Amino acid sequence: MWMRNAMMTALAIVGAMAAATTANAAAVVFDGNYGSFGAQYDNAVDFTNTWTITLPEDGTLSGGLLSAKVTGLAGITFSSVTFNGTALTPMPVGTNQYFDLAETFLNAGTYSLVVSGSAGANGGRYSGELAFAPFDNGGNPGGAVPEPISWAMMVGGFGFVGGALRANRRQKVGVTFA
Repeated sequence: MWMRNAMMTALAIVGAMAAATTANAAAVVFDGNYGSFGAQYDNAVDFTNTWTITLPEDGTLSGGLLSAKVTGLAGITFSSVTFNGTALTPMPVGTNQYFDLAETFLNAGTYSLVVSGSAGANGGRYSGELAFAPFDNGGNPGGAVPEPISWAMMVGGFGFVGGALRANRRQKVGVTFA
């Protein structure tokens, strides 16, 4: 009888350990050039989530990841965040943690973002956003189209320069003979 109780206790401990740590893998789905990802936990748990990012062409990738402490939730504490094996440095934002993925030049392919940490007693959540800008045909970061006000200022500047040159041509030199 004690053997059965010992086996049941061991199974309960193994089950509790398996429930206490979660590991998930998911893909970041891009809607156009933007993608979002995140997770929410309803109780205390250690987690490791692997987010797969597939880029169809060469370009730049940037974004960020933020833990959110909401009323009633204890929040998320990150133990590590890595992009393709390189650790990202956390920046405190109030009571939250923020990780910045600075603009990074990448070739077409598949990359991974691994987020590890723990949720507090009442759970917690985190979310992130990524932006992708493909290169143009010349290998330069694409998508850089000036705003209308920039066009207006440029055209206005050309107008002022042209007006100044024209005004300089109109000046007549007076010559008087004695």
